[in-house]
Amino acid sequence: ISFYLGRFFNVSIYAILGYFAIKLIPTGKKLLFMCALLPTVVFQAASFSADVVINGFSFLVFALVVKWLFDKKKLTKFDLAIMCTCFILITASKVTYAPIFLLILVFKNENFTDRKKEWIAKLGVLFLGALTAIAVFIYSQKMGIAQWVIPGVNLNEQLTAVLHNPIN
Repeated sequence: ISFYLGRFFNVSIYAILGYFAIKLIPTGKKLLFMCALLPTVVFQAASFSADVVINGFSFLVFALVVKWLFDKKKLTKFDLAIMCTCFILITASKVTYAPIFLLILVFKNENFTDRKKEWIAKLGVLFLGALTAIAVFIYSQKMGIAQWVIPGVNLNEQLTAVLHNPIN
């Protein structure tokens, strides 16, 4: 029963996040709606997986970023907190999505009150992204959580081989 309840709540959360993303985005509502209803995405939304959090919050944060860019809104601390919360939830689900914090760089000078606050906000969000990625990586290493376990494959040997032979 708990497995099916988990799947039910996953698809419910995904539907709620998708609804707010479509409601918030100022342009491209039909495109976002179609992307949210792609068969693979809906299948993942009804599964018992971390991909639901990634997909739902990705749609939501994408809609917020487009809205704020489209409206040329001055970003407040509350806006940055909402954006960072979405980024953290996405990165906590899978650390490979940490580059989503780089979305802060699409905002221009007009989205901030002055140049100093722009760079403080951007560097603060990027620093928070680095901290989140490091924390998730350390947690997964301590707890023995490998997100893509392949029997007989040593991650350290693979990384060492790639770093020593980048062209190969």
